[in-house]
Amino acid sequence: MRVLFVVDQYLHSNNGTTITARRFARELMARGHEVRVACQADAPVPGNAALHADPTATGCVRADDGVLVYPQPELRIPVFQGLVDRQGMTLARADRASMARALAWCDVVHFFMPFSLAHTGVLMARQLGVPATAAFHVQPQNLSSSVGLGRSRRFNDMLFRAFDWSLYQHVDHVHCPSNMIAGQLREHGYTNTLHVISNGIEDSFTYHREPKPAQLAGRVVVTMVGRYSREKRQDVVIRGVAASRHREKIVLVLAGQGPTERKLRRLAARLGVDARFGFMPQPRLRAVLAQTDVYVHASDMEAEAMSCMEAFATGLVPIIANSPLSATPQFALDDRSLFAAGDPRDLACHLDWWIEHPQERERMGHAYAREAEGYRIGACVERFERMLRQAVANAPAPRGTLPPDSAHVSDERPTHVVHMRHWGSFTTPDGYDYLRLGRGATAGYWAFRVVLDIAAWLATRVVLGVRVRGRRNLQAVRGGFVSVSNHVQTLDCGMALRALRGRRTYFVSLEENFALAWVGGIVRLAGAVPVPRRPRQFVQQVRALTQALARGGVVHVYPEGALLPYAEGLRPFATGAFHLAVRAGVPVVPMVIRQAPRRGLGRLLHRRPRLTLTVLPPLWTDPTLPRAQAVPELADRCWRVMDRALRQGGDGL
Repeated sequence: MRVLFVVDQYLHSNNGTTITARRFARELMARGHEVRVACQADAPVPGNAALHADPTATGCVRADDGVLVYPQPELRIPVFQGLVDRQGMTLARADRASMARALAWCDVVHFFMPFSLAHTGVLMARQLGVPATAAFHVQPQNLSSSVGLGRSRRFNDMLFRAFDWSLYQHVDHVHCPSNMIAGQLREHGYTNTLHVISNGIEDSFTYHREPKPAQLAGRVVVTMVGRYSREKRQDVVIRGVAASRHREKIVLVLAGQGPTERKLRRLAARLGVDARFGFMPQPRLRAVLAQTDVYVHASDMEAEAMSCMEAFATGLVPIIANSPLSATPQFALDDRSLFAAGDPRDLACHLDWWIEHPQERERMGHAYAREAEGYRIGACVERFERMLRQAVANAPAPRGTLPPDSAHVSDERPTHVVHMRHWGSFTTPDGYDYLRLGRGATAGYWAFRVVLDIAAWLATRVVLGVRVRGRRNLQAVRGGFVSVSNHVQTLDCGMALRALRGRRTYFVSLEENFALAWVGGIVRLAGAVPVPRRPRQFVQQVRALTQALARGGVVHVYPEGALLPYAEGLRPFATGAFHLAVRAGVPVVPMVIRQAPRRGLGRLLHRRPRLTLTVLPPLWTDPTLPRAQAVPELADRCWRVMDRALRQGGDGL
């Protein structure tokens, strides 16, 4: 299989999620699969952008482990960026062109973190028909603890819902590192197929003891590995060592990095604890663990605690905080390895007992090392591989470009069934000002737009009772786009205006609409642009609309071509809107106007069905296709998405 990993940070192995991604990538490649990664990275020098003849590898760089990386720009968050930096983390946002190439290459995509990069990526994956899975490595409590709200149930519940909206509602299969995480997801209403798969222990972490150097002779080494943050509770370990009967001979090693380091250093100095701080690469960490006597894991919140697993794999007896929000207690072989979470004195009691019973500590060290054999990385990746294969097998449609169905895409002009009174005629002249970008024209547009938005709301919401849903899908689009919808109501332009409020919008309209009695002038003021019949003017219009899209504007098109009041099914689409989107390099945002029977008093007040306009997720062009194929493919894909949304009565996802 060709597997794409989407993870914000991959190039710097200073956190558990990144380490897991790199290990899984290495193991999958050892099994014969191809793995590439979309993550935050600097874009390559233009002259070195293409590493291979493969067009899907254009712009890739190579990571130090040999994996091809699709560089994504960094996402910086105002106000909170300092906290992100102190955590040693880097977040990314999607470069849509790069992400589209990555998705076109892969057979299945796996997302690691539910943030901006994954949100855009999973929406694009669904529209391109790429099977997608996700992992739940980020506990909401990890984020809430950083802002002092780790114990707030309401705030954490809100984060669970936000993660579901951002990523997990869009995938069927979710990798859970522990049963505890799977239980939390079920408790919060996640309906995905959950696969409980450990992140695994590398084969390099095996039973290994080394003599201590001279400076540590006669000392007791106590170690904890983890990011310096509130929920990891290194402060409990420092206080526990300070309360120990053996505090004078204990050397405490706190391996990691993070925002609470200065506070922890001050606490250790005040309590007289000999504590060593700093981030350790894997070889150095293995050497320290081989000289450690007791391992402590005091975290209140943990998805699995890979660092604790690595420690007991080397033959260390762990003392673990028995927290209900941590999966780590599952590794304790008996109660001697569990202490009351957040209680330094209880930790000190357990620590003293193990220090004073070295023979039992050695015996249990062997028992823990044997226990670790069930969590080896090879077995875990084998189960992960089965999850990926299941996702590919259960994909709703096979990959590949199908020829457009003539029932979906046709450039034949339909016959109009709605006839309105006209005053004279209108023909688009040469040099027509389609965009009206002058200062006076722009001010006039926005002044009239305020009036028009109010009128559209009164006419469609108050009089017709039309509801607008799914505007959140517009958040995935930065810059201009082409919006399309079915054409089933005389005032459906007002519905579109409600969905597109706040955006400069150009409605593509027939020339004869500019000569309508009473409203022809309003059509012009509302931002409509005529579709000229003569080829020369048509070329001018396309150029103007391409410019409007480049400036961040919206072009709204009815690809069915003609108004057919309250038509229930979709008619074939003309390709003009999709040609414009491909030419300008912008997405298409589909909208569907759905009908439903009225109920109650509404049945007496209205003869027609109740209408709902739903904004669907944006669709991007397949970058692997030449323009001649990309246009009808995009039109056909858009038709299928809108048709599914109409038939299922949902949002088409």
